Amino acid sequence: MKKITTLNLLRYRCLPKAEKNVFKGVSEWYDTFKPFWAILLFCGVVAPLSGCSGFKIAYNFSYGYIEEKASFYLDQNSSDKEFLLLKIRQFMRWHKTIMLPRYAQFLEEEASIIESNQLTKESAVNSINRARQLLAETVVGAAPYISSVLMRHTSPSKIGYLKRRLGEDIKEKQKKLTAPPLETVGERTEKIIDRIERFTGALDELQAVIVVDYVKDTQFFPPYWIENREKRQLALIQFLASNPEKPETTAFVEHVLLHFNKSAGGDPNKIVARWRSRISRLLYDLLRSLANDQREELLSSLRKYALDMRELSQ
Repeated sequence: MKKITTLNLLRYRCLPKAEKNVFKGVSEWYDTFKPFWAILLFCGVVAPLSGCSGFKIAYNFSYGYIEEKASFYLDQNSSDKEFLLLKIRQFMRWHKTIMLPRYAQFLEEEASIIESNQLTKESAVNSINRARQLLAETVVGAAPYISSVLMRHTSPSKIGYLKRRLGEDIKEKQKKLTAPPLETVGERTEKIIDRIERFTGALDELQAVIVVDYVKDTQFFPPYWIENREKRQLALIQFLASNPEKPETTAFVEHVLLHFNKSAGGDPNKIVARWRSRISRLLYDLLRSLANDQREELLSSLRKYALDMRELSQ
């Protein structure tokens, strides 16, 4: 389909609630700060961003990608670099053997629900909750490897380097908040549609409107995500400056990746629940709208990803 980014459609569906500045593309709630996120990136987003045939290639290249991203934020000598690579290899070995089969099972079960016409609003909520649980399991499994790396970066000079890099990250994201609302909503809508179409094939205009409505309803989330991200980054810096022990650091990593910082304002539990409810509705509305050919394409995509994951885990 042609991209649903025409001014008429966006003005009609989006402009009434486009008064506030927004950030293009909602980061998932767990998008905390790059040294951690780099290690988790391929666990949650390689599949949506890669074609089925390219998933194995993308996964195998994730080692280098993680190393590159993490190295940008860390002040490393040659020994630190070797240690980082070791921990990445250990983490990816764990992730490949433990988590990929769980992801595959999840995708297979979701395909069965769709194929048997068992989709309900409740099942959509359950799907989102199960995906979040898989993420939590990934975070808990990754935390010991992440904390091992961070333990080598607690000197004042290395903390200062990390703080500067994290500050650059926040400034870049805050800058994007100043983009024209209509332009930002259009880009965000197009980004989501592109990802969905990798699974279903082309969406029609009514299905695109479902996505636009979701974008319109969730415009207030990105500024909150960024504010919370900044608070959690500050918490990381303060924590590392306290000369923590390894068990404390592992527990901190788990907590900061899985929970919002309450000092960012608002009740984080209510905010997350509101977002979860809205994305569950998006999932339900889209799945209910699929034509037969789109439905078959989705089932094929889910099962191909699951097969790739099982083969990689061997």
